[in-house]
Amino acid sequence: MQTPFEHELHPVPVITIRPAQSGPLVMAFALPVDADKSVVIARNVSELWLVNLVRMVKLPALGQLSQLAKMVLKDNSVRAFPDLSRLRLLAVVELSCMHQLKMLGSRLASAPALASLDVHNCSRVVSMTASFVRGVTAGPGGAARFHTLRVSRCPLVLPEHLQGLVGLRVLSLSEISMTQRAFPRLASFVRLAELSVKHTSFANFPPPEDLACLGALQRLELQDLPIETVDAIWLLTNLRSLRMTDLDIRHLPDEIGRLSLLSF
Repeated sequence: MQTPFEHELHPVPVITIRPAQSGPLVMAFALPVDADKSVVIARNVSELWLVNLVRMVKLPALGQLSQLAKMVLKDNSVRAFPDLSRLRLLAVVELSCMHQLKMLGSRLASAPALASLDVHNCSRVVSMTASFVRGVTAGPGGAARFHTLRVSRCPLVLPEHLQGLVGLRVLSLSEISMTQRAFPRLASFVRLAELSVKHTSFANFPPPEDLACLGALQRLELQDLPIETVDAIWLLTNLRSLRMTDLDIRHLPDEIGRLSLLSF
């Protein structure tokens, strides 16, 4: 959502800050393009947007933002994250056009309340470390806390330890590594309610033993995949919404009629 000031400032580097309590915008101001120093700002902000700071290679010190709940980073040259463990309310992180970032690691996962991560158009993000998975499934709320992962237009290769994100309720994958042919294993995602997979090289539909574990899945979207068969899709008996476009399938299984909860 644009602030009243963002339209005037873009593409000038801008920080946008929102208050923790409902009320007027605290401030929206331009920064020098080489800003990499600590930012002295009101401590009660709940949202922080750092946009078009293309020469910023490290994040400013943010530990004083004790009320920060959402952070959006877009168009910068940050290579790594500082320790975020003091941001105890930070639940939502959105990363976009961070072309120097190469991995999703433990420091990003150090925010103890992190529940949702959106990574878009980060052209060098190729890995998600095991320490990231351990970090977002530890601490308050345990494994159930981290519930949303969206990755798009990144060369990320999905690791086996992705299965450790057992609290996921939303998983969206689009235009990730085109070298990965196997659909990720899904059996551990027993809470998953929404699954979207688009524009990838996944050539096989998940096996029946995985689909049988997805009793909570209500929305499934498959688009532009080299999948030739979805014979076991009828096992997703709780589906309310099913969208399949641009697949290589030749027929639908007769059992698809068992998906009686689908709405149109």
